[in-house]
Amino acid sequence: MPCVLDVEHVRLRWTGHRIIADAGIVVDHDLDLVAAHQIAHSTQRRLLQEISKLADATIHVSPAVASGLDPHGDVASPELPPQP
Repeated sequence: MPCVLDVEHVRLRWTGHRIIADAGIVVDHDLDLVAAHQIAHSTQRRLLQEISKLADATIHVSPAVASGLDPHGDVASPELPPQP
């Protein structure tokens, strides 16, 4: 897909006689939510068309790193809140 800058991960799992996919893609950090959502749906449709036995695909969209900021920085190593 031309709007996808990178692929973070792809996981395929067998569920009975069907395959379920989970993928993470990276798009331009300046895209608005609607455009990113459309890219995710286009990616999902293409995977479903191209991979036989693929029953479903969940696509996670991440913004490309801009100015050294990691969009997953707060999620990658979450800090627990202080205990009272």
